[in-house]
Amino acid sequence: MKNRLQIFLCAACACVLIAGGVVGFWRPGLLRGQSNDGHQLGGDLLAEVPGNTIAAFKIGIRDYEASPEWKYSECDVRETIDNRLVLFHDWDLSNIPDSELNRSVVGEPVGGRPINELTLDQLQTLQLLGDHRIPTLEEMLQTAAEIGPAKPILLEIKLLHSDTARERMIELAMQYRDEHDLEIHFLAFIRNVNRSFPEPQHWLDRISDAGFRVYQVYRPKVAEYDLCETWND
Repeated sequence: MKNRLQIFLCAACACVLIAGGVVGFWRPGLLRGQSNDGHQLGGDLLAEVPGNTIAAFKIGIRDYEASPEWKYSECDVRETIDNRLVLFHDWDLSNIPDSELNRSVVGEPVGGRPINELTLDQLQTLQLLGDHRIPTLEEMLQTAAEIGPAKPILLEIKLLHSDTARERMIELAMQYRDEHDLEIHFLAFIRNVNRSFPEPQHWLDRISDAGFRVYQVYRPKVAEYDLCETWND
């Protein structure tokens, strides 16, 4: 019996260590205290409002931004097939339940198609939970200008595929920073920088020259983890 107990305890400890290693590899911020209530514009806190929507942003700023757990407002930027910038977390629409999604948009089924194969019109015709819709980056920034968040806005670069969208993203960030006194920076996984920019160093320099930082996801938001500064290190 004693040997069995020892084996059980050893196995349990091994499972805990393995789980911790997996979490540390895939989501190191959870072990470093880098969680943020402003994730997906506060959508993680709201059961009835989808993340990355204007409604989530307004409710989040109104009800939660004052909390120290809300470190910054974060949203996910993707490019549509017609070079428009929208806010959406996932690669495609497959994780949206049928009950929350009109899957026949402009006469075409869209459920399993990637965001970058759909037009802005197709995406904005979708009815998400509570009749919300997928917003553009500009709509979110205009909302920020109106409600005046006290904490920074971080735009997570998910996937861009054209210079048109790359330049537009930077120009919009500059416009709303300069005209509305918003603190804006960028956020990215290293793999998404490589996927979104054919010449990463060129585009990171372009972003840095415009006065922005590109912080690593799940790392402290300090210069040490600014990809503009550390890309070639």
